[in-house]
Amino acid sequence: MEIYFLAVLLGVIVGIVASFFGIGGGVLFVPILILVFNYDTKMAIGTSLLAVFITSISSALAYARKERINYKLGLMLESASIPGAILGAHIVTIVSVILLRRIFSVFLLLLSANLMIEKMQHNKQRTKQKSEQYTKNRLIQAEILSFLAGMLSAMLGIGGGVLRFR
Repeated sequence: MEIYFLAVLLGVIVGIVASFFGIGGGVLFVPILILVFNYDTKMAIGTSLLAVFITSISSALAYARKERINYKLGLMLESASIPGAILGAHIVTIVSVILLRRIFSVFLLLLSANLMIEKMQHNKQRTKQKSEQYTKNRLIQAEILSFLAGMLSAMLGIGGGVLRFR
């Protein structure tokens, strides 16, 4: 019974943190499932993706109510993410658990470094207003990055949002 309470408590905390940052929570769910609940890595990835899916839907509904979603851009990016996710899910079935753990660890280190660099840059200059205009080259870059985000999402059990807004 204690384990279920702990799972629910950690799930609520991860859901709140994930919603606040616009991520699915997989960067937190996967390590929790492996380290706290002793899940097999591939099982943790699949389980995390289900949790990320549910967290993402509930967060998206909240952002939709506040009219903070660019539907056109979101759907364009998802058109590339879905094939990437299919490829990523296939890759998981053929690579070793050790390689998946290494990729996940490197990913978290790079993400942490990126967040620290952004924080230092933000302190030096305030963020400028971003234009709603999208150039063709920027959209192509975004589509490629969305494909990679979908692939890494499926491979690592994370939400792609943590990759998309970097």
